[in-house]
Amino acid sequence: MSHKNQAAKQVLNWTASTELPTVDSVKEYDVVSAEQIDYLGEGLYKINSNNDAVPAVADGNPVAQNKAKTKYVINIKKRSEVVKR
Repeated sequence: MSHKNQAAKQVLNWTASTELPTVDSVKEYDVVSAEQIDYLGEGLYKINSNNDAVPAVADGNPVAQNKAKTKYVINIKKRSEVVKR
């Protein structure tokens, strides 16, 4: 299967414990919205206390896909591996 076919078939399902009143960080006032906004705002990498970029949602470092290093693949952690803050 080519990378194009793989990318076209990937799906991210996101669940919440109840209906979200908002995902607008300016308007959020409830715990559920705040939690989901926090998850949505999580990047692939975060900065640790030593000011180093470390994987957050990413599963490791980017892997170059060509000699020119213009294309990279970043694997995403499985849902069970993403640590809640």
